[in-house]
Amino acid sequence: MTQNYSTASELKLMEGFPPPPEQQVTLENGFWTAPYNRWAYQNMRRLMPTAPIRCPAEPIPLKIAHDTRVETLAVRRPDDSLANFASFLHETFTDSLVVVSGETIVHESYLNGMTARTPHQMMSCTKSLAGLFALLAIDGERASEGDTIASLLPDAGLEPGVASATLGQVLDMTNSIRFNEDYADPTSHIHDYARVTGIGPREKERPIAKTIQDYLCTLTTEEEVAHGQIFHYQSPKTDLLNWVTSRLTGKSFSQLAEDLLWHPLGADGEAYMLLDPAGTEVAAGGLNATPHDLARFGAMVSARGRWNDKQLIRVSIIDNICRGGSREAFLSGPDASPELDNESWSYRAQWWVRHTPGRQAITAQGIYGQWIYCDTERHIAIIKQSSTPVASDADYDRYILSAFDGIIEALSSDSAG
Repeated sequence: MTQNYSTASELKLMEGFPPPPEQQVTLENGFWTAPYNRWAYQNMRRLMPTAPIRCPAEPIPLKIAHDTRVETLAVRRPDDSLANFASFLHETFTDSLVVVSGETIVHESYLNGMTARTPHQMMSCTKSLAGLFALLAIDGERASEGDTIASLLPDAGLEPGVASATLGQVLDMTNSIRFNEDYADPTSHIHDYARVTGIGPREKERPIAKTIQDYLCTLTTEEEVAHGQIFHYQSPKTDLLNWVTSRLTGKSFSQLAEDLLWHPLGADGEAYMLLDPAGTEVAAGGLNATPHDLARFGAMVSARGRWNDKQLIRVSIIDNICRGGSREAFLSGPDASPELDNESWSYRAQWWVRHTPGRQAITAQGIYGQWIYCDTERHIAIIKQSSTPVASDADYDRYILSAFDGIIEALSSDSAG
């Protein structure tokens, strides 16, 4: 891992009036390209239109009692060498790392100009909140997992094969669509989709839909892949899910986040959702939130829906996620994540579920190093916000999971508390 670890400040990104061209951060270079993402992920509101997620008038103060056992950990690198904790943070391009045990923050590290109250781009961690909102709508009997998308969005204009999938299949990403999500390939569908959301240049010679919903209506099913057959991670599925949830509840993602999470959690920081040019919230990856507010969320999930002596999410909903999705579908698909132990993971309701004995967890994961890691057995949550130089990498994930395992083991040892 010989990388340029320079911070946005050291690189002088966006300094000057105007900044020199080589230090100018735009949507075209900031969202996808290092080192410009070192500045962009803390400043997305300056690059795209956004919708606020408002905090309550009276926040709930966080408990903080730092535990030195975290910062003294040695972490095993993918090459089997050991790194001290500071080196691990540095080498995984950490912007923030916050550890919550119970409802108490026991460790927090901030690098690259981050603070506890700086909103940070969370990429596909957003999907896990969208999945939770859908489960809450289903739990409220607004729909069932067996309902077809056609019955829930009868006027949407979706291709019939796409609309024949069930809500449960979309929830678990086992519905069939033709879509290539190769971030490293600039010609893949994910970059077309990103251009629809306003990220990057709109190429005049390539017809692109004007809105997220318009793009969803262009999708077709994958030939020879039936709905429910395999797990295939594809971002438009989340925006389709969010479309359904918004119809069922009459609320946007940001409104649901305010009502169901930020207000009852007593959040106190700036948060917002990225918007496409038509004002549609990007549920596949548009959440920006602070480390402390994500710590509140992670702690609540890790306590199986409980926070500040109140049950905010029914235990049965969190347990539903913890049970995971179909292992067979997960292993049969093309996204069985080689960086993970395939036999010990599944995907349920837009959450990556870890089944490793003694290390079970439900995790929200986003490209370029975003994590919300929730251990519901030990009531420990870890928030990691990063600006890595590549979208995804097996070595980074192994390194990060090694650190998370070490943190939880240290805090769960007999000497704890």
